[in-house]
Amino acid sequence: MDYRHKLQQADREARASGLAALAIIVFWTLAGFGASLFDVTLFHVPLWALAGCLGTWLFAIVLCVWLARRVFRNFDWEDEAAGRDPVCREEGTAAVPPAGQPRALPAQGHASGQGADASMTCPRGGTHE
Repeated sequence: MDYRHKLQQADREARASGLAALAIIVFWTLAGFGASLFDVTLFHVPLWALAGCLGTWLFAIVLCVWLARRVFRNFDWEDEAAGRDPVCREEGTAAVPPAGQPRALPAQGHASGQGADASMTCPRGGTHE
């Protein structure tokens, strides 16, 4: 997953979390105030108290499980190319620095090593990633 897709996924997760929080608030309002219209008790506890407290708690748990299974994705925010030598696309071999220079790692923040170290070359020409 490239950096752009990671940001889109984080945005999707944030929006879904905000909507879930809004849904919990609406449920709490309807369960608490809506159930107060009925004169029903369970173990001498009014229905509005049970629905507003326990009902909201259970609804929030159900929403969190749904978010975890359907919306959230596990991915690493670290750059996949960080700490890895650039690899030649055509050959699958490591790119090599010019003679007499030490091998450098790709710059941080690049989704691929491309452009990270322009002095790196592939043994048979071509480009590195």
